[in-house]
Amino acid sequence: MKSCISIFCVALFFSTFFLISLCDFVYAAENVNTWRPVYDTVMMWINFFIIAFIIVKFGKDPLMTFLGTIRDVIEKDVLSLEKKRDNMLSDNEKTKKQIKESSERLSQLKAKILHQAEQEKEKLIDSAKEEGGYMMEDAKRRVEHQIEQAKSCFKSELIDASMEIVSAIIPEKVTADRNQLFVDNYLKSL
Repeated sequence: MKSCISIFCVALFFSTFFLISLCDFVYAAENVNTWRPVYDTVMMWINFFIIAFIIVKFGKDPLMTFLGTIRDVIEKDVLSLEKKRDNMLSDNEKTKKQIKESSERLSQLKAKILHQAEQEKEKLIDSAKEEGGYMMEDAKRRVEHQIEQAKSCFKSELIDASMEIVSAIIPEKVTADRNQLFVDNYLKSL
């Protein structure tokens, strides 16, 4: 309520001052050289000062209170905005710092992952070489085993074939004298 009155008083003061300073004297007759124009001018200024005094006397405190309230509201708004700005700047700095730290962490993590990948690659290569060595040794053993089996099979077949040949030839070449000679030699050796 007080702020509305003070606003009204201020508006009334300025509008009255504006009207008084801009108004022109209106004369009803030409060539009036009497005391009336001077009286009207003096009364106009006296009325203006009376109105100004009343407005200042009764409107000063509400006007000052209104202006003080406006000033306090503006100060609070300015302080609030400055605080928000400071908080935003602080948050901005924190965010920049976090981005920088995250970037550093990311590069460290990337280097660590690359190092681990290189180690894993070396392990896989070593494991593959070792497994390849085992496979080569196993293949060599299998080949040697197959060669031994083939030799054994070949020997048995050779023996069988030679036995067949010998059993075909011996009855023709071994006579009763030679058989007696073999039995004698055998008996001597025992």
